[in-house]
Amino acid sequence: MRKKQVTSDEKKYWLSADGLARIRYHRAILGDSEESIATDLMGVSYATLQAWKKGNLGLLGALKSTKKSETARAFEQLDRSANGGSIAGKVTTKYKYEYDKDGNEILTGKEVTVTEEKATPNATAAIFKLKNLDPQHFKDRVENAITGADGGAVKVETLTDADVDARIKELESKLKGLDK
Repeated sequence: MRKKQVTSDEKKYWLSADGLARIRYHRAILGDSEESIATDLMGVSYATLQAWKKGNLGLLGALKSTKKSETARAFEQLDRSANGGSIAGKVTTKYKYEYDKDGNEILTGKEVTVTEEKATPNATAAIFKLKNLDPQHFKDRVENAITGADGGAVKVETLTDADVDARIKELESKLKGLDK
């Protein structure tokens, strides 16, 4: 049985940030083998995955992911979001040309400029980080305790049926007295 031919768009997807994130998830979190990732997730042969892996460091890294490395990666992203920081900005490329004696354009160099932008701190990420790093001081839970008078033990009485009936009559007479 022949495997289907992989399109360039499919390969481009699996080597993109989104594709690599899915591969990392299946490898690190679900524990899938490389062969399972190739055949079940990506729909390619294991040999195709091996060939792609040789030429792509991103794919190689995604396939080497572990739960510990993904936890560290998530923490770094959370930390960057909570504190604010540099995010990838705009890349501008300027090409320099000269012309030869026949008027042909000749590339003589290029100048690449990366403009970084600073992200503002994310309060929600900061709160989440604090709650998880120091739950004793930053927890959402409110613990309620039932105590007796002056914070002491709760007084528990056992009543007989006759005691309950007497108490009901006592309370009913007090209610009748309030109506007058």
